[in-house]
Amino acid sequence: MITSVQQSIIEVVAEILECEESDLSMGFSKEENDEWDSVNTLRMFTSLEAEFNVRLSMEQFLNVETIQDIVNLIEAEKYDH
Repeated sequence: MITSVQQSIIEVVAEILECEESDLSMGFSKEENDEWDSVNTLRMFTSLEAEFNVRLSMEQFLNVETIQDIVNLIEAEKYDH
């Protein structure tokens, strides 16, 4: 079962990468899509901060490899504060 946090992240990533939400999964990796580049990583970063009203570490965000990594990072920030 997908959580609301996961669904929201998938929606943001799909919009930025210009792909269908159904093409994405928690294991989806930036290696699987040429559009997941440094510019779109920055767009994801700012969009997700706004969507979840959190402050993320750019250094940590640049190290994410999968959508699940993004979920983990946001959940850690959202629930630790």
